[in-house]
Amino acid sequence: MGLTVASTYNYCVHQGIVLVVTSAVSRIAKGVVRLAWPVLVAQLAVIASGVLDTVMAGRYSAVDLAAVGIGASVYFSVFIGLMGVVQALSPIAAQLF
Repeated sequence: MGLTVASTYNYCVHQGIVLVVTSAVSRIAKGVVRLAWPVLVAQLAVIASGVLDTVMAGRYSAVDLAAVGIGASVYFSVFIGLMGVVQALSPIAAQLF
């Protein structure tokens, strides 16, 4: 038995359980999407940079390709580590000021 959605009402029925769907959920989802799209674009740009570096180095030699792969893995490791620190500092700064 699947999920049945009543289009004219604000509830869903799933295996006999009525789930209330409010407009607050859609407002929250729209807010999250509005705040998250710049982060998504930035992450896609970082990934595209790594892919283009790999494509360009792959045309020269295997040694160059290996160097780009090692450099990219070190860069991503440091980048992710520092992103964690920056994200941890945001709530601390918010509480202090």
